[in-house]
Amino acid sequence: MDSDRYKVDKIPTLECEGEKFFVLKSIVCKHSPVLSKACNGHFEEASTDVISVTQFNAKTLRRMLEFMYEGKYEASELEKHEELNYDNYFARDEHPEEATLEDKIAALEICEVSSTEEDEPPTYTILDMLQPHILVNSISDYYDVPGLKSQANQHVCDVLENSWSASDFMAAAELTFASTSDTELYAIITAAINGHIKKLLDREDFLGQGLLNPYSITSYVEDCKTLAALRLVDKAFCRSASRGLFRRVILEVGYKPAITTKFQALASSEYAQFVREAVFSPDPIFKHTRWRPKFVFAPNILTRLTSVLKKLPKLETVAICPLPWDPTLSWSSVALRAIADLKHHNVTRLEMSLDNSAYLKRCIECRQEKPVTQLIRQVQHLKLYGKNEEEDDMDDLHLILKTAANLVSLEVNSYCSVYGSSVKEYNFHQHLQLKSLNLVCVSITSYELLGLLEWCKDTIKSVAIGFLALNAGSWLHVLMQIKKNLKLLKFFFNEWNISRAKETEYGNYMWRSLGKFRRDHELIGCAIGDLQRQTNANRIAEGLRPLSKEEYRELDLPTLESAIDDARYTELISRSWDAEKDATYEWDTGSDDPDD
Repeated sequence: MDSDRYKVDKIPTLECEGEKFFVLKSIVCKHSPVLSKACNGHFEEASTDVISVTQFNAKTLRRMLEFMYEGKYEASELEKHEELNYDNYFARDEHPEEATLEDKIAALEICEVSSTEEDEPPTYTILDMLQPHILVNSISDYYDVPGLKSQANQHVCDVLENSWSASDFMAAAELTFASTSDTELYAIITAAINGHIKKLLDREDFLGQGLLNPYSITSYVEDCKTLAALRLVDKAFCRSASRGLFRRVILEVGYKPAITTKFQALASSEYAQFVREAVFSPDPIFKHTRWRPKFVFAPNILTRLTSVLKKLPKLETVAICPLPWDPTLSWSSVALRAIADLKHHNVTRLEMSLDNSAYLKRCIECRQEKPVTQLIRQVQHLKLYGKNEEEDDMDDLHLILKTAANLVSLEVNSYCSVYGSSVKEYNFHQHLQLKSLNLVCVSITSYELLGLLEWCKDTIKSVAIGFLALNAGSWLHVLMQIKKNLKLLKFFFNEWNISRAKETEYGNYMWRSLGKFRRDHELIGCAIGDLQRQTNANRIAEGLRPLSKEEYRELDLPTLESAIDDARYTELISRSWDAEKDATYEWDTGSDDPDD
């Protein structure tokens, strides 16, 4: 592809391995939001109109640009094989458009290539044909070009459907897991592994490379075929493969007994010892009765749950997915009790709907569900998430935290308000051992937020805040107190705002493309920058790598002390953490008039 064709409207210029590609800004920005930000944002590339591409070679970059201009790309390396007819080699049926990518992935699990001998290698290798497409997938993953990624995956499927070489496949799989994070391509590689599992397990080099691991392949049992194929070679099956395939299982508890039967087969097999994570996903039938609609599960399916779970001795993580409509929380409570009723279990990570917090509160207060209370005491990592965007009150957080004595990480990701969780209920004499706190889409007062952080100030090392609204209080006060009282190693603060009800009381508020900000966002940005610089200094003192400007975007902002008047800064720094205990909404500058 001649670079001269891109010299019209040559903004920006892409440089790679000494080659220059003059591209149309409108075209590349339309396909890639990453390049769009580089061209239009506050980056050096936007001012110089030159983007240096160092992560990929020029041939791969050329293919991406070819796709952006023409909607497709060619793997030119294959042109050197004159005897290879590319179209005929990949010829399929008369209606190729009917075969979806999902169909091709499924076909890979049962495919067998007629020629399995490798004594007479062809003039080209399978790796020669796979490598260009894997690298194209990698660059499309990096620059976020989904259409190109899908096309590259189609090509990979085509190659694996029509040819096989164990040694070339292992090299291609290793390249895939090292160069891209695309789970769809991982699924393609995994399907090919399942389709040739018996042959691969006979090779010592395959077992030694550790291609089957929980980070590189889809590691839950998708269907009975996979389990049946692996049973044929159970004695030769390597431990790394077992850990990878069975580390995470999904149990769709519903009205189909086959799902439970399949799970029972796994729990009764030798692979049960490798299960570390179980996801309970309800899949009942939905019926309308005379009085109201209800969900119907198979008879006794929930009571059989505990007996099956007893056979998973090393289960550590449990995720309980909510029903879309379950006002009584009957499903979630039964699933939670099934876990808690295990006499001996190692469950330390629990993920569930925020609605379950009310059930946990009842269990703790009435003391009738001692196993559930004991489970909460044992949990080290707790994640609460919402089902929808309807904001609810969460007035039981303090009670859960008081009970969860071993909790080290907490994530609340839901449209909820925790202002009912009064700080006066926190027992500051019993310090919380929390090391990581992540709050997303939560409404809270500055007093409540700082009270929670004060409760765990001796141990907290990581704080992440996203889309968080203050019902009352000042962000500058919050950030200043965090800087004064905590010794953090990570601090992420994104998409902050104040509550909509308070904001709309004023006529002149600011809108930004990434969310609604209050007028004094520049000062808050300076305070965030102060915290980011402080956490980087703490990381260096601990022998850790400081976070980069890409991770900490406010690093280069001026200090808050230099951006605000001396009297205001002195007043802020002299405050105690609970100074806004009775605070109502106020502007961070201290002014009562938003138009001042």
